[in-house]
Amino acid sequence: MKPNPWESLMGKFHELRSSIKDPSSGAFPRVVSVVSAADGEGKTTVAACLAMSLARLDQRVAVVDLNFRTPGLCEFFSRPRATGVSDVLTGKAPLEEVVQDVSGVHVVCTGMATVNDPLELLESPGMGNLLETLKKNYSVVIFDTPPLSEYQDGVVIAQYADFVIYVIARGRTSRERVKEAIGLLGNKRIGIVLNRDRG
Repeated sequence: MKPNPWESLMGKFHELRSSIKDPSSGAFPRVVSVVSAADGEGKTTVAACLAMSLARLDQRVAVVDLNFRTPGLCEFFSRPRATGVSDVLTGKAPLEEVVQDVSGVHVVCTGMATVNDPLELLESPGMGNLLETLKKNYSVVIFDTPPLSEYQDGVVIAQYADFVIYVIARGRTSRERVKEAIGLLGNKRIGIVLNRDRG
Protein backbone atom coordinates (compact mmCIF):
# COMPACT_ATOMS: atom_id res chain seq x y z
CA MET A 1 0.00 0.00 0.00
CA LYS A 2 1.32 3.44 -0.94
CA PRO A 3 1.78 5.93 1.92
CA ASN A 4 -0.85 8.63 2.15
CA PRO A 5 0.97 11.97 1.52
CA TRP A 6 -1.80 13.89 3.31
CA GLU A 7 -1.41 11.80 6.46
CA SER A 8 2.35 12.27 6.25
CA LEU A 9 1.81 16.04 6.09
CA MET A 10 -0.59 15.94 9.03
CA GLY A 11 2.05 14.07 11.00
CA LYS A 12 4.20 17.21 10.79
CA PHE A 13 1.34 19.28 12.18
CA HIS A 14 0.86 16.82 15.04
CA GLU A 15 4.52 17.53 15.88
CA LEU A 16 3.83 21.28 15.68
CA ARG A 17 0.79 20.80 17.90
CA SER A 18 2.95 19.15 20.55
CA SER A 19 5.64 21.81 20.30
CA ILE A 20 3.33 24.72 21.15
CA LYS A 21 2.30 23.26 24.52
CA ASP A 22 3.38 25.15 27.60
CA PRO A 23 6.45 23.27 28.88
CA SER A 24 5.42 23.57 32.53
CA SER A 25 1.68 22.94 32.39
CA GLY A 26 1.38 20.91 29.20
CA ALA A 27 -1.57 23.09 28.16
CA PHE A 28 -2.12 24.47 24.69
CA PRO A 29 -2.03 28.27 24.29
CA ARG A 30 -5.54 29.73 24.23
CA VAL A 31 -4.87 32.10 21.32
CA VAL A 32 -2.37 31.42 18.51
CA SER A 33 -1.49 33.95 15.79
CA VAL A 34 0.06 32.60 12.57
CA VAL A 35 2.20 35.16 10.73
CA SER A 36 4.69 35.40 7.86
CA ALA A 37 6.83 38.09 6.30
CA ALA A 38 5.11 37.99 2.90
CA ASP A 39 2.18 36.45 1.06
CA GLY A 40 2.58 32.93 -0.28
CA GLU A 41 4.75 31.53 2.52
CA GLY A 42 2.13 29.05 3.72
CA LYS A 43 0.70 30.62 6.87
CA THR A 44 -2.92 29.90 5.90
CA THR A 45 -2.07 26.22 5.37
CA VAL A 46 -0.27 26.13 8.73
CA ALA A 47 -3.19 27.79 10.54
CA ALA A 48 -5.75 25.46 8.96
CA CYS A 49 -3.78 22.24 9.40
CA LEU A 50 -2.86 23.06 13.00
CA ALA A 51 -6.58 23.57 13.67
CA MET A 52 -7.36 20.19 12.11
CA SER A 53 -4.63 18.54 14.15
CA LEU A 54 -5.99 20.03 17.40
CA ALA A 55 -9.52 18.93 16.47
CA ARG A 56 -8.25 15.35 16.22
CA LEU A 57 -7.47 15.58 19.94
CA ASP A 58 -11.08 16.61 20.52
CA GLN A 59 -10.00 20.16 21.25
CA ARG A 60 -12.76 22.66 20.52
CA VAL A 61 -10.87 24.88 18.09
CA ALA A 62 -11.77 27.94 16.01
CA VAL A 63 -9.63 29.22 13.15
CA VAL A 64 -10.36 32.83 12.20
CA ASP A 65 -9.33 34.68 9.05
CA LEU A 66 -8.19 38.18 10.03
CA ASN A 67 -6.44 38.78 6.72
CA PHE A 68 -8.85 41.35 5.30
CA ARG A 69 -6.25 42.23 2.62
CA THR A 70 -5.94 38.84 0.89
CA PRO A 71 -8.20 36.34 2.68
CA GLY A 72 -7.66 32.67 1.90
CA LEU A 73 -8.88 30.55 4.81
CA CYS A 74 -12.36 29.77 3.49
CA GLU A 75 -10.92 28.97 0.08
CA PHE A 76 -8.57 26.49 1.77
CA PHE A 77 -11.58 24.75 3.31
CA SER A 78 -13.48 24.94 -0.02
CA ARG A 79 -16.09 27.23 1.45
CA PRO A 80 -17.66 30.12 -0.50
CA ARG A 81 -17.26 33.68 0.70
CA ALA A 82 -19.69 34.16 3.58
CA THR A 83 -20.50 36.35 6.56
CA GLY A 84 -17.70 36.46 9.09
CA VAL A 85 -15.52 38.65 11.28
CA SER A 86 -16.28 41.97 9.57
CA ASP A 87 -20.02 41.35 9.89
CA VAL A 88 -19.66 40.58 13.61
CA LEU A 89 -17.49 43.64 14.29
CA THR A 90 -19.84 45.95 12.39
CA GLY A 91 -22.90 44.61 14.19
CA LYS A 92 -24.44 42.95 11.14
CA ALA A 93 -24.35 39.36 12.43
CA PRO A 94 -23.77 37.54 15.73
CA LEU A 95 -20.75 35.25 16.03
CA GLU A 96 -22.82 32.06 16.23
CA GLU A 97 -24.28 32.76 12.79
CA VAL A 98 -20.93 33.13 11.00
CA VAL A 99 -19.12 30.05 12.31
CA GLN A 100 -18.86 27.18 9.82
CA ASP A 101 -18.22 23.67 11.15
CA VAL A 102 -15.85 21.84 8.80
CA SER A 103 -15.23 18.31 10.10
CA GLY A 104 -14.94 19.51 13.68
CA VAL A 105 -12.97 22.68 12.91
CA HIS A 106 -14.93 25.89 13.47
CA VAL A 107 -14.02 28.26 10.64
CA VAL A 108 -14.74 32.00 10.59
CA CYS A 109 -14.24 33.85 7.26
CA THR A 110 -13.28 37.52 6.98
CA GLY A 111 -16.88 38.34 6.11
CA MET A 112 -19.03 40.20 3.62
CA ALA A 113 -19.08 43.67 5.22
CA THR A 114 -16.74 46.17 3.54
CA VAL A 115 -13.60 46.94 5.56
CA ASN A 116 -12.07 50.28 4.57
CA ASP A 117 -9.56 50.38 7.43
CA PRO A 118 -8.63 46.91 8.78
CA LEU A 119 -6.39 48.40 11.48
CA GLU A 120 -9.25 50.47 12.88
CA LEU A 121 -11.43 47.37 13.00
CA LEU A 122 -8.72 45.23 14.62
CA GLU A 123 -8.03 47.85 17.30
CA SER A 124 -11.69 48.49 18.07
CA PRO A 125 -13.31 47.52 21.41
CA GLY A 126 -15.42 45.09 19.40
CA MET A 127 -12.33 43.04 18.54
CA GLY A 128 -11.54 42.64 22.22
CA ASN A 129 -15.11 41.60 22.89
CA LEU A 130 -15.01 39.12 20.01
CA LEU A 131 -11.82 37.59 21.36
CA GLU A 132 -13.32 37.16 24.82
CA THR A 133 -16.36 35.43 23.32
CA LEU A 134 -14.15 33.13 21.25
CA LYS A 135 -12.12 32.21 24.32
CA LYS A 136 -15.29 31.37 26.23
CA ASN A 137 -16.54 29.13 23.42
CA TYR A 138 -13.30 27.45 22.31
CA SER A 139 -10.31 25.86 23.96
CA VAL A 140 -7.94 27.14 21.24
CA VAL A 141 -8.40 30.10 18.86
CA ILE A 142 -6.10 30.41 15.82
CA PHE A 143 -5.76 33.64 13.82
CA ASP A 144 -4.62 33.76 10.18
CA THR A 145 -3.08 37.20 9.53
CA PRO A 146 -1.74 39.48 6.76
CA PRO A 147 2.02 39.51 5.98
CA LEU A 148 4.12 41.42 8.50
CA SER A 149 6.35 43.18 5.99
CA GLU A 150 3.42 44.79 4.18
CA TYR A 151 0.91 45.71 6.88
CA GLN A 152 0.77 46.52 10.58
CA ASP A 153 -2.26 44.27 11.04
CA GLY A 154 -0.24 41.18 11.96
CA VAL A 155 1.62 43.06 14.69
CA VAL A 156 -1.66 44.28 16.19
CA ILE A 157 -3.23 40.82 16.03
CA ALA A 158 -0.18 39.27 17.69
CA GLN A 159 -0.83 41.39 20.77
CA TYR A 160 -4.02 39.39 21.35
CA ALA A 161 -2.13 36.08 21.13
CA ASP A 162 -0.48 33.87 23.74
CA PHE A 163 1.72 32.21 21.11
CA VAL A 164 2.90 33.34 17.67
CA ILE A 165 3.87 30.95 14.87
CA TYR A 166 6.13 32.59 12.30
CA VAL A 167 6.03 30.76 8.95
CA ILE A 168 9.12 31.12 6.75
CA ALA A 169 9.24 29.85 3.16
CA ARG A 170 12.57 28.32 2.19
CA GLY A 171 14.72 30.68 0.17
CA ARG A 172 12.31 33.61 0.39
CA THR A 173 12.92 35.30 3.73
CA SER A 174 16.29 36.75 4.74
CA ARG A 175 17.72 36.36 8.21
CA GLU A 176 17.53 40.12 8.66
CA ARG A 177 13.81 40.13 7.88
CA VAL A 178 13.21 37.32 10.36
CA LYS A 179 15.01 39.27 13.09
CA GLU A 180 13.07 42.42 12.21
CA ALA A 181 9.73 40.60 12.38
CA ILE A 182 10.55 38.98 15.70
CA GLY A 183 11.41 42.42 17.05
CA LEU A 184 8.03 43.74 15.89
CA LEU A 185 6.21 40.93 17.65
CA GLY A 186 7.51 41.97 21.04
CA ASN A 187 7.66 39.82 24.14
CA LYS A 188 5.69 36.83 22.88
CA ARG A 189 6.29 33.10 22.85
CA ILE A 190 7.31 32.54 19.23
CA GLY A 191 7.74 29.34 17.26
CA ILE A 192 9.21 29.22 13.74
CA VAL A 193 7.91 26.90 11.02
CA LEU A 194 10.21 26.41 8.02
CA ASN A 195 8.02 25.68 5.01
CA ARG A 196 10.02 23.66 2.49
CA ASP A 197 7.18 23.39 -0.02
CA ARG A 198 7.83 25.93 -2.77
CA GLY A 199 4.68 25.05 -4.66
